[in-house]
Amino acid sequence: MLVYVVCCLLIRVKYIEHELAKKRGRNVDAADQVENELKRAEDELYKIPEHLKVRDSSLFFALLYSL
Repeated sequence: MLVYVVCCLLIRVKYIEHELAKKRGRNVDAADQVENELKRAEDELYKIPEHLKVRDSSLFFALLYSL
């Protein structure tokens, strides 16, 4: 829960910084492009490989309750 709150605050801070930069006339497109590329690379780290995904949830729950 705390991680979620911190992430929300960081997103708000980045949004405010972005809007202030636009208001001051700075070029934010180049910085955003680099940041988006880094974010996409980071998102790849959190993807679950296909062979580790649960295919059938009923099988998962049957195994869970049989323990």
